[in-house]
Order: sequence, then structure tokens, then C-alpha cells
Amino acid sequence: MSQTIDPLVVRQYTDAVNAGLQQFDVKIANKFHQGTYSGEKAAISDTLDASEMKPVSSQLAKITYDDQAYTRRWILPQIFTKSYVVGSFEKLLAAANPESELVKNIRAAAARQMDLIAINAMFGTGSSVDPWNYTGIHGTTNEIWDTTHSGKIVPVGATSLTTAKLKTAKKLLLQQEVDFDMEEVFCVVTPQQWADIFDDEKLINFNYNDGRPLMDGVLRRYMGFNFIISNKLLLRNGVSKNRSIPVFSASGMEFGTWGALNLNIYQDMTIEGQPWAVHAYGSWGSARREPKKLIEITCLEP
Repeated sequence: MSQTIDPLVVRQYTDAVNAGLQQFDVKIANKFHQGTYSGEKAAISDTLDASEMKPVSSQLAKITYDDQAYTRRWILPQIFTKSYVVGSFEKLLAAANPESELVKNIRAAAARQMDLIAINAMFGTGSSVDPWNYTGIHGTTNEIWDTTHSGKIVPVGATSLTTAKLKTAKKLLLQQEVDFDMEEVFCVVTPQQWADIFDDEKLINFNYNDGRPLMDGVLRRYMGFNFIISNKLLLRNGVSKNRSIPVFSASGMEFGTWGALNLNIYQDMTIEGQPWAVHAYGSWGSARREPKKLIEITCLEP
């Protein structure tokens, strides 16, 4: 049977729940450069090609002007939802409490989705299914990572994650003028790579490491990389046992929010018994912002 509930009570309770929803346990997406956007897509950067100054050839020489080549990068949103039918308003008050398991579940689902968006954007190609990396004046050109940035891929080499691969990744970033002293650089690994690198003597031997990266038994920072463990990393092009490990600086990637995670509480009058329902939704997108600050390490898994 329908219940008559003061709309102000529903509104106040919804506001309280939404305040609790904003406490995310995001691991990767929050390491990207953050932006807030509106509309169907947004230009995030104009990446200028490197240019050099020219010497003056003679006095009174005419000025010559150069065209500056650049790549405009775009970010597109996706909308994600999660809905539950709760039942009576009394059950709703218990289930949709800011500290309830239901709200925690919604919050965790949103955090996982945000990280998955971020992971897909690093090596993904723009398409109608995966709206990640578009370039061009109007944002209609798909940028294929393997084709455009093949020089930033550390090959698998029949090994898992090693200090040699990390060294190669750092060299590539340094060659692209990434300043490890000015911004943080992250390396995301699965539990498998985290375990495998412990077998590398150059990591665990104190003779190689004055900083003792494993002094407390946890690998948090090594060779200038801050390590993040995730179970969401993708196989390289879907190839079994080949895992793509991203290394990136914060300014190399963009994470955009079109609509923060929000929750509506309402009575569904279209269902028999007119139960109360909870509907959560958010809109986010991600894209490569400065691809030169992103490296892919390919690792072999057992």
C-alpha cells in the first residue's frame, strides 16, 4: 500500500545519503589530472609539436613565420547507473543510510567503474563503444595507441615485470622531458607483477638500493615510480598471458566528471505495491592528455 511521506523528509534524507556517497576508494582515476565538463564532449588540450629557434642569417633579414603544428585532444562522457528496489520507507531508511551496506556497495561499484574508465583510456582507441581517445579539430579522429605511440611500448620479452623494464620505461619518460622531481609518476600492477618483481635481485638486494624500497615488506615506491595494485588491468589486445602495465604521470592523463555520483530516492508508482527505490547515477570520461607521459610495459604472466 502507498505511504504518504513528507517530501521534505525524503529530500533531507537523500541529501544526507549523497554526502556519504562522495567518499570514494578510487585507486587510479584520482591520480589523473581532473576536470569538470558539460556537453557531449570537450577539448582537453592542444598538444603543440616541439619547435626550435632559428639563428638570424643576416642584418635586416625579413621575418619568416612558421606554422605551429598541434594535436587537439578530446574527452567524452559515459553515464553509469545502479538501481535497487528497497520496499517500504522504513526499510529504505535502514538500507539507504549513509553508512549502510547498500550505500557502501554503490560507492564501491562507482569507484571500480571510475578506475576501469581510467584504465581503458590509457591504451584504448576511440570508438562508439569505448569513447576514449579522439583527436582533430572536431574530435572525430580515432587515435590508435599501437600505431601512434608504438615507441612508448616496452615489449614483453618473455618476462614479467623486472627492474630492467622499469629502467627502460623511465628512460623513455626522461627522453620525453618528464621531470620526476616536479610531478609524481605512477606504475599500476596486478598482484601477479607485484609478486614477480620480488624475484628480481636488483630490487631486493640492499647493495643495489640505498633507499631500501622493501624495508617494510611493501613495495610503495621504487626508481621514482609510485606503485598501485589493481585487479582491473587489461590483457594486451586481449592476448592471453600478456598484461599491459601502465606507467604515467598525473598530467599525462585526464579524468573528467560530467555528473558526480548522485542518488535519487523515490516511490515507484508503476510497480504493484508502489515500493520505494534507490537509483544512483554518475557520468565520467577519461582520455590521454599528454601521451608522451604514458608508457606501456608488456608483461608475461604464468
